Amino acid sequence: EVDRQHGIREFVAGTGGRSHTFFLKIHATGEARSPGTFGVLFLTLHARSYDWQFTPIAGYYFSDRGSDVCHGGIARPTK
Repeated sequence: EVDRQHGIREFVAGTGGRSHTFFLKIHATGEARSPGTFGVLFLTLHARSYDWQFTPIAGYYFSDRGSDVCHGGIARPTK
């Protein structure tokens, strides 16, 4: 079961190699997947949030993007 309040989102992107391996098991908590797309996953971290964007290379069409806020973070140290 997904803990949307205190859980951890995990990104797994194995999309830059020579070939793809199809998913042997699909987890119910998975949010997005594409077993045959090459591309780049961009992650941008902010003080209290983060953004992600998967951009496919030319000729592939799967893409995904989003953002979310962090929870329980530690304040940045001040100088």
